[in-house]
Amino acid sequence: LHSFEARTNKTLAMVERGFSRMGNTLVAVFSAGAIAGYMKSVITTADEFAKLSERSGVSVERLSEFAHGANLANVSTQEMASGLQKLAQNMAEAAGNRGSQVAEVFRSLGISATDANGRLRDTSEVFEELSAKFAGAADGAEKLAIARALLGKTGDSLIPMMNHLAQTSEEARRLGLVISDQFAKNAERFNDSLTLMGSRLANFMRSSLTPYIEAMNRLFNAFSDDLPGLQQRRMETMIE
Repeated sequence: LHSFEARTNKTLAMVERGFSRMGNTLVAVFSAGAIAGYMKSVITTADEFAKLSERSGVSVERLSEFAHGANLANVSTQEMASGLQKLAQNMAEAAGNRGSQVAEVFRSLGISATDANGRLRDTSEVFEELSAKFAGAADGAEKLAIARALLGKTGDSLIPMMNHLAQTSEEARRLGLVISDQFAKNAERFNDSLTLMGSRLANFMRSSLTPYIEAMNRLFNAFSDDLPGLQQRRMETMIE
């Protein structure tokens, strides 16, 4: 009995050590995978902000500030970008046609689309000024109409974000959530290099595999051509 108990305890201890080592290995593997996944996510996000900056004319730093507020308000980056692009278009229209309807909306808010020299202001500055106006005004039909007029069809979704933009932007800076323009450019180049490397690798694989695929196709064709004869010879053998 004692011998059986000893063997049992020894076996259980061995199993326990095995599971412990396996657990440590799995933790290491999954931890490495999680870190790699997070790094890829950070790089991809910075790359997306770099491209979004090119489309919207807003710096990556300001976009990443705004994105924090957008996330808290359940507003997608695409909705935010669409609103900023529409605002930039309306600013240009107001500056070029002071009698336009959109120019009148800007005047009613006391917001100028141009600076003292008549040049278009930075879109992010106007967006912040508009957000400050929204923060101090009651929600309702008038705010909704202004949001739609200046920010387009995504204006409705942006109102909760804009109501608290000053606080969330300051929080993003304080928490270190702001992405620098330089990091975004580096991330964009990194992802572009990966894409180029993937394309070159695919081209290398196509070139390398072509003769083998052609040889296999010839073999299959030859087998297909010989199949009727093989079947006939098999039948003759069976008859004999």
